[in-house]
Amino acid sequence: MSEAGKFIRLYQILRHDTNKAVILKLDYGFTSMPSRRDNVNYYMENVVKLGIDSVILTKGLIKRLYRYFKGKNAPTPIMRVDWTNIFRKEHHPLPMTTESHIMYADVDEALSLGASAIYLNFFIGSVEEIEKSNVKFISSIAKACSEEGLPLIVDVVPVGERVVKENYADVVALGARMAVEMGADCICMPWLGDVETTKEVINSLNAYVFLTEIPLRMAKWQPEYSLINILDKVKDYINGVVLDSSHIVKDEFDFIKLVMKKVHEG
Repeated sequence: MSEAGKFIRLYQILRHDTNKAVILKLDYGFTSMPSRRDNVNYYMENVVKLGIDSVILTKGLIKRLYRYFKGKNAPTPIMRVDWTNIFRKEHHPLPMTTESHIMYADVDEALSLGASAIYLNFFIGSVEEIEKSNVKFISSIAKACSEEGLPLIVDVVPVGERVVKENYADVVALGARMAVEMGADCICMPWLGDVETTKEVINSLNAYVFLTEIPLRMAKWQPEYSLINILDKVKDYINGVVLDSSHIVKDEFDFIKLVMKKVHEG
């Protein structure tokens, strides 16, 4: 029964006592630009020490870091299965010229590596060809996830010049609803600029929802916010947060501890 598998794996990510999780992205080396002094083993050691619930990694890093996932108190691996150049901004040595977004891994690989869920982006708002291809491969992998009992986490990212202040919330709401309609079990979405709008969209989805950070300027307009300041306003409506990798890379341990306290203790 695939639903049983999804439920069991999802609660390897969520804490059973709070129904929430703090997830850390550690996949940046695949989609942006890591430092030459990057040390993922050091980062994972701190992930374990801090008690972060789950980590998003590529298949290559799961293969190299699997020893950090042993034991009942270890973080849970989530595998990223897509690649994109959309996060390559002006500072990147090879800035994006044409938007690309593809699948590079599949459900079978995630299962063989012990991942408890699959994660990928859904870019909405830019060129329609990207949106079309996103719909095609998200629908395909949702079907495979359903057959194998593996939770699918879709991160909705509004991008492009067409996304402005007047339609930002509607674009995110549309992307989140489309992801649910395609078969996503969990939705990652950014703060929409005000409490009521964010609550309305979350409540309409009938899915597990995680609040995300978008550290780069991806759309023509996007709200600026501090995760710490808004968590108290929406913590009762979400199942946790997805933290950007910069917090662990920059040793922002106090920030991570405070987020974890707000998410799990209120």
